[in-house]
Amino acid sequence: MKGFQLGLKPEHTFEQFVAAGASNFKKLLPGWKFRIKTLEKDLTEVPQGRGDGVMSNIVEFPPSDRPITESEIDKLHSEAFRNLEPSICDCESMAKIAAQIAMNTKTEDRELVFAVVHAMEMLTALKTN
Repeated sequence: MKGFQLGLKPEHTFEQFVAAGASNFKKLLPGWKFRIKTLEKDLTEVPQGRGDGVMSNIVEFPPSDRPITESEIDKLHSEAFRNLEPSICDCESMAKIAAQIAMNTKTEDRELVFAVVHAMEMLTALKTN
């Protein structure tokens, strides 16, 4: 399912998006079809404290048998971030190798070189932060 939202830098107005219709979706799966559904009322999401931004829950977990404390949540988040570090380091290393190869390859595709080098820069910044 895809939807329309304005975001920070919209490429189209809602009217342009609707007028383009099915051409917005080039590769629908077999059996899928394009349609427009107008909601009967606006969907409004509100942050639930702690200064969190609006984010949909991907998975709803069953309620806990007891309240979960902030320190328990912080511990889980810390563990999750520590578990990500080896993968981020591996991605950054591979991106550096790809950037070196891209810069040493004779190519007219400047966008490709830019994308590879920029991905490397972004992963290096992610690892640093």
